[in-house]
Amino acid sequence: MRRFFSQLFSIARVTAIEGLQQPVCLLLTFVAVTLIMLQPITQLNNFGEPGRMARDCGLAFMLVIGMFVSAFAAGDTLAAEIRRGTVAVALSKPLHRAVFLLGKFLGVAAVAAVFSWCVAFAVMFAVRTSEQFVETREIVGAFRDTLCGVLSLSAAPLALLIAAALNFKRNIRFGLAFFASLSIIQPLLLLTFGFFTRTGKFTGFAEYAFGMDWRVIPAALLVLMLLLVFASALTALATRLQSGATAAFGFALLFVGFMSESQFANSQTLVGKLLYSAIPDIQNFWMIDAIADGGSIPLRYTASCALYALCLIAFMLSLGHISLRHRDIG
Repeated sequence: MRRFFSQLFSIARVTAIEGLQQPVCLLLTFVAVTLIMLQPITQLNNFGEPGRMARDCGLAFMLVIGMFVSAFAAGDTLAAEIRRGTVAVALSKPLHRAVFLLGKFLGVAAVAAVFSWCVAFAVMFAVRTSEQFVETREIVGAFRDTLCGVLSLSAAPLALLIAAALNFKRNIRFGLAFFASLSIIQPLLLLTFGFFTRTGKFTGFAEYAFGMDWRVIPAALLVLMLLLVFASALTALATRLQSGATAAFGFALLFVGFMSESQFANSQTLVGKLLYSAIPDIQNFWMIDAIADGGSIPLRYTASCALYALCLIAFMLSLGHISLRHRDIG
């Protein structure tokens, strides 16, 4: 049992490091965070609810770009290793293929989780930056939180500069330094914004308030669950396909998943029921309408979605194990 966990942890750790070092993962994360923060600065309409446009667009970026991140992480750390023969060398040792595949999935899942961590903060900052109506003793009107917008938008470039400095001075890997820096800068900004009002006035500790829309967290958590489901499917596909084909099939699965509820949920045929059981129902995880107009996502629902995601992950990895077991990688 000790050897099992040791092997699993080692494979997951190496896969996560390799995934975070991929230039495409860094670039996609930088683009996602930047686009999310630019949206509330440039938007011209809030569609009846302050911050909704920024929140919905941010979560959409998290899902779509997160799919690309998971696909390239799975393709570059599994498909590429199979092509180079690295997997054959690893499996020549007393290492079970199921352990190898599970470790690869956990590594890809870690990459998706780090990406989601960075993007979730960006979404919360974007919602706060969005134009909202403010009424105090001194001022009345609609204001954008310019301070939050400017500092949040500069977080990703600052992380790049820190990563470059660490790579030059300490020879620390650039990709890892970027993700580590961004993951630290954003929580520090979250704490800093509590000292300022939306108009940029310093309040001090007496009136400390984060001023964040915390409903973003459960919505982002559901999107992360969906990304983990796709990470398992993409890892399974990577046992046979390269990165580009893996991403294409992943987005095809996303497209079919959005239609799953309307096309197969009420099907009376055996084929329809099997398809609905096997294809992820995206609507169960895409709950942005539930938090509109002051709504919230119940904890019980989040827990049930986690169980549903776990079942889908087990199913996808089982298919991946069957595929890897019957593939000649010698």
